[in-house]
Amino acid sequence: MALSSRDVFWKKHDGDNSARTFEPIGKGFENITFTDEKKRAIYKTEKEISSGAGGDYLTAKKTDENGETTRCMVKVFHYMKLANNKMEDGDAMLARATREKDLSQLIHRRRPKDNPCTGAMLCVEHLFQDKMHVILVFPTFAHVISLHTFIKNMLTAAWTATAAFVEDYGETQRYVVFNVIKLAAMLAKVLTRMNAFGIFHGDISPKNILLSMRAEHYTGSLKVPRYFVKHMTKTLELPFSVDDVLEVRVINFQSSCLKGAESTSTSTSTSSTARDVLACDFSGHDYPKGGLYRDPFIDTAVADLKKTDAFRQFDSATQEGVLEGYWTRAEVYSFAKIFYVLFDPSALDTDFTKTKSLPNLNPKFTFLISQWMNKENTARSDFGRIGVHVGDAVKELQTQWQERST
Repeated sequence: MALSSRDVFWKKHDGDNSARTFEPIGKGFENITFTDEKKRAIYKTEKEISSGAGGDYLTAKKTDENGETTRCMVKVFHYMKLANNKMEDGDAMLARATREKDLSQLIHRRRPKDNPCTGAMLCVEHLFQDKMHVILVFPTFAHVISLHTFIKNMLTAAWTATAAFVEDYGETQRYVVFNVIKLAAMLAKVLTRMNAFGIFHGDISPKNILLSMRAEHYTGSLKVPRYFVKHMTKTLELPFSVDDVLEVRVINFQSSCLKGAESTSTSTSTSSTARDVLACDFSGHDYPKGGLYRDPFIDTAVADLKKTDAFRQFDSATQEGVLEGYWTRAEVYSFAKIFYVLFDPSALDTDFTKTKSLPNLNPKFTFLISQWMNKENTARSDFGRIGVHVGDAVKELQTQWQERST
């Protein structure tokens, strides 16, 4: 069905007034075809990658007017249930999508080159809308799997497989540990880039992290290199190696904010009102609401801080800086939960605030994770120090195994 600008939920985006059509031809949001008639491109959704309360991410195929096809990612938005158990309306759903698109535009505008949209975030290219659908289109991101799926399927299988070999072939599990820490290091690097740029996500979780996998091992398994298992006499197949992970990207910025967004120079396509909405108001607003991996202590910590005489005596700029630090350490809490779940996949979908000692988790990291998840916000590390800790662990394990292989 073609829509015109007279339709009640129709909004103009990308400076494009052309009609667009949406044709649902399958279950859920897989196999939906939508067309940008002005650009004469046809999109067809394929495989669901990640699903959340606000929308589903899927791979898609784009066919242009010359018949050439390219790959892309799309997000199809859901109507969300509100606090009063009512459903949001079309304008509210569109506002969430518009916020995410405007954030991508501001990031590009602030620093056209070397910004987090390259290698850290999955940023929006286009927004489409009709009466029933709001869809965001993202750049090509091939062979994608969500971190949630990776942990639930691949990583759980890896720990289970190696557990049976630990007694006789203890080095096998060390190989999984090495890969897990390398993956954590990649994620820490991505989150550090976002934080340094002034982006506060608010809902860092395994479902909001995508991995781009090497094509030849996208669905297959990988043998454990004998380099790491010198004394093994059997072949053990593992479902992954972090060497197969080419990129880590964070998604779902519908609740995120950008420090200094209100002062970012931009084109008329992003209004001053939109920039104000995207700006992180550390003193006036709460830390963005998230799910299971959100810091459960941040709201109380900030409320208690604002009651102190010392905080009240600060000027407004100093107060903003202090609160920014609290928000940063709230993101650290989310990272720490993910780090722990990499070693204990059984905790993936549980709402835990305390960790337990694990046989496959070095006591050093047991201590660090408990510090990063400390109830006291100011007792946590920042992303810079976390990156150093995790990076040093990768180098240490690499050195140990090199020594064993000689």
